[in-house]
Amino acid sequence: MGKCGCSAKAAVLRVQSPLMGADQPIMTTLTECEQVGIFSTQTIRVLMMREDLASEKLYPAALEIRILSALIAKVARRSLEARLEAHGLPLGMLAYGVLRLLNLKEQTLGEMSHRMSLRPATLVPVIDALERQGLAQRQRDLHDRRRVRLSITEQGKATLAAMPPMDRDDALLQGLATLGDEQTRQLLFLMRSLVKQLPGGEDALSHVTARVHSHINSASHP
Repeated sequence: MGKCGCSAKAAVLRVQSPLMGADQPIMTTLTECEQVGIFSTQTIRVLMMREDLASEKLYPAALEIRILSALIAKVARRSLEARLEAHGLPLGMLAYGVLRLLNLKEQTLGEMSHRMSLRPATLVPVIDALERQGLAQRQRDLHDRRRVRLSITEQGKATLAAMPPMDRDDALLQGLATLGDEQTRQLLFLMRSLVKQLPGGEDALSHVTARVHSHINSASHP
């Protein structure tokens, strides 16, 4: 591993083992090389101590999928940040995500908190800022005055329409173009199949489908 010239990085892995007691933290060393799929013997040994997974062969695969997913998310995040700045939109990433969700349908703070897996306290200042900018609004539910519904304004819709869901030179789009249609379909099928096995996966997939349709419709009808 030293021949890679990669710097070491500490990471904590929590494991369960009859030898060590329940859920004990273990310090191990991961290198930058390991973050792109090359794992040290020590890392694999620690992971192999878990007894609740179906097969020992899945340990390195699960870890690599997690790391690769984080890498894709990082690239997508940087791309979105650059596009927001390039289009001159007065939005941060979280505010943009909130506005995109409101563009799907009206929601309560609780519904949005559940959908985004964020605490309401984290979302309140973001929604306050969107309301001050005239991009979103709060309204009392007509059928239950105790409930406050959040919705996007016409100005908010125009703001989203000013930036396409994805630019032609997007890194992920270019990567898929290199893979080709067949491999892209296979990748999408496998990712959907995996998500279905995760907690709340079916609901998450339905939400993803709705968001994709919303993005496509906003691009087709600016």
